[in-house]
Amino acid sequence: MVANIFSGDNRPAEPGALFANWQLENAPEPTPPEGGGGDTASPLIGKAAPPFELSVLGAEDKFKLEKGRIVVLDFWATWCGPCLGELPGLHASWAALNQLERDQQDPASYRGLHGERFDIISVSIDARPETVETYRAEHWPIPWTNVVLGEKSRAVTTRLGISSYPTYVLVGRDGRIIAEAHDLETL
Repeated sequence: MVANIFSGDNRPAEPGALFANWQLENAPEPTPPEGGGGDTASPLIGKAAPPFELSVLGAEDKFKLEKGRIVVLDFWATWCGPCLGELPGLHASWAALNQLERDQQDPASYRGLHGERFDIISVSIDARPETVETYRAEHWPIPWTNVVLGEKSRAVTTRLGISSYPTYVLVGRDGRIIAEAHDLETL
């Protein structure tokens, strides 16, 4: 082939001819796990969400996962393009679900943006809180609860088996993980 190129005869070979004699020796045909039927559901589903306590961005409060409300944990970063692309949908979901919650309660008992029964917690894996604060000030306000893992990023995400972003973890009222997804549509 190289000799043909140097001689000026660089016509493409018959499609596949270059690889016709190749044989894969160490790459067996992939098959789903026994009885799995190809299902790739998260191993976290059905398990209790691990307890952790994190500082809320811009507040003295600590966020602690509590039973009794539905929580979407949104693992993201300011440098993650797909994460930023999901923000409009996440914001619309948050607004719609909180409006629904307000409509079902006595307006006098509603206590702010974070309902007692549903919340989104954006968990940034950025190294510094200032990075997230700047992003919120200059690009998108993200009005729901925000926490920045900083140096705790690896410990928390490893504990949950998270290795790509965005990742959404839906925790039910009983404190168990209901679903895990990498986009809102799937969640």
